[in-house]
Amino acid sequence: MSQQVRQEIARDLHDGFAQELTLIGYEVDSLIATNTDVGVRADLRQLRFQISSLLDRTRQELFSLHKISAEPFEGRLAALIDELRFPFQSSLSIDTSLLTDGTQDELFAILRELLTNLYKHGNPTQLTIALEPTTTGWQLTFAADGSEEISFKPGHFGLIGIQERCAKLNADFHQEMRDDLLLTFITKV
Repeated sequence: MSQQVRQEIARDLHDGFAQELTLIGYEVDSLIATNTDVGVRADLRQLRFQISSLLDRTRQELFSLHKISAEPFEGRLAALIDELRFPFQSSLSIDTSLLTDGTQDELFAILRELLTNLYKHGNPTQLTIALEPTTTGWQLTFAADGSEEISFKPGHFGLIGIQERCAKLNADFHQEMRDDLLLTFITKV
């Protein structure tokens, strides 16, 4: 994706979604200030905290859309794992010679979604991410222990986004449980 397209997307998200989310936060602040029920105020504060967290994440995503990363793919991936503060060992084996810049961007977005889902719903102690050549192109393997809860539910937006990105890459997406590991395969066909 070109830098110009990335900046247009960032601008549209900022002018729409981020601004509306900010306004919702202000409305919740107003409700907190005018409500006297202690239980309701506590619930509203929790909601406000969640809105603020989502807004912070949105700002980080907008910032990453604006900047062109000169850092290698594997370095960006390691930084993302560090940023999420995963308390486990990870193993990365990425052969980026198999990927174009556009493919790297799409795969990074897929991995960001997989890692975020793992962070929110799993309890892993180990993670392995490997990108290797195949006879048809390449295969990305994402393996994590923890629980089956980290797999995606059909129809949820995370899975839909990953499937759409895989389709752009002309790649297959497949998940399976094997020996207490959730394995995710993305294979270029």
